[in-house]
Amino acid sequence: MRSGGDPGKPRGWSIASGVKNLITESCEQVAEMHSMLAEYHRKLAKEARLDIVRDYHVDLAQRFADEATQIPRRAATLARFHEREKQVTWALARADLREAR
Repeated sequence: MRSGGDPGKPRGWSIASGVKNLITESCEQVAEMHSMLAEYHRKLAKEARLDIVRDYHVDLAQRFADEATQIPRRAATLARFHEREKQVTWALARADLREAR
């Protein structure tokens, strides 16, 4: 057993990298789901007989498609915010140590 670490975690694992991987994987899954929903509503729009139903499904398909394209950008922004938060936390911790001396 390594000192100060969890024996179940591989070396080099950190909470930050775990969170980043989780965010990336989750966002990819959400984006894929939105793409699937957009395709499903496009199919429903083609099959619709009433104009109002067709318009509803076309609109919904477009919204899902737009959202699917935005998710990776939001994930990248979230990762940058998370990294910046980590940097600020480390900087504050170092400043506290200097003041304690």
